[in-house]
Amino acid sequence: MNTEQTQRKSNIVGLIALFLLPIPAGIVVSYLYISIANLTGNVYFHVLLSIAVGFVLFATINFLKKLFKITNNTGAVIAVALGLPLIHYAKWAFYIIFRIHNGELNPFLDAPVFLQDTWYLVTNYSISQFFNYIQELNEVGWALNLFGSEFAMQGAILWVVWVAELIIMAGFPIIAAATDPGVYLHSHNTWAKPRYLEYTFEVFNEEERTLIASGNMETILNKRVIQPNPNEYYSTVAACYAKDEPTDYIALYASKVDDKGKISHDVASKAINIGKDKIAELEAQLARKHAVMDATNDDATKVIETTPEISEGE
Repeated sequence: MNTEQTQRKSNIVGLIALFLLPIPAGIVVSYLYISIANLTGNVYFHVLLSIAVGFVLFATINFLKKLFKITNNTGAVIAVALGLPLIHYAKWAFYIIFRIHNGELNPFLDAPVFLQDTWYLVTNYSISQFFNYIQELNEVGWALNLFGSEFAMQGAILWVVWVAELIIMAGFPIIAAATDPGVYLHSHNTWAKPRYLEYTFEVFNEEERTLIASGNMETILNKRVIQPNPNEYYSTVAACYAKDEPTDYIALYASKVDDKGKISHDVASKAINIGKDKIAELEAQLARKHAVMDATNDDATKVIETTPEISEGE
């Protein structure tokens, strides 16, 4: 049974784009991040903004992988990892300029001067001088007001904060690079458009996923159908379409519904080739099985409802 599981697709143009294009996007969002976070001075907002930057970079990488049809995750991770230092170098340059001016230079109102000073710093200072600036900023630090008390954020504590920020802002794009943005159909040279089957199942374990990938549809037929609970994962099976045309493939998804009823689907398998006839047969068998189960449950309910209660003493 062909799962297309070992096939990986990348191209030199796509990998170069994955290296280059996130850099300007990352520099822009880093500029906004440094500007807003330091002007507001709110530590909670600071954390939220760093997460927002991570999400923007995640979405950028995800979009580029889809656009250039890159399924070689190793190559994608390398390309993204090479570009991230440039993004964070620019972020630190923005931060240093803001601190050099003691926060008196507004990155929005004084943007031309701010950017000119940043460009001068980047082009005229060596990396060692650059890191000396960061060391000096760490030694000076800043005061954090938390729960009505003031804490000195400097030294080792501030390094920990900066490392955590780096993990957040670099981790999201690396995760995007290492994750498949969808199910790719190499035979059709396109990303699959899923048509989710009607039934939702308990989560397929690794052994069950392996059996399904080998063409064992009984695993799906015998799996217990459940009604999804909010914020809990369940498994979904989808027929794969190339644009609007049905294909021979199905795929498995890890699905979840949130409190507002919005459903998200994460890829849990590669495309599994079982043939159009087998897909139709699988759906028909599922429908027959659960029609019988529903009828049986309805009959059992009617028996319970029509059985007279026996009072004590009879």
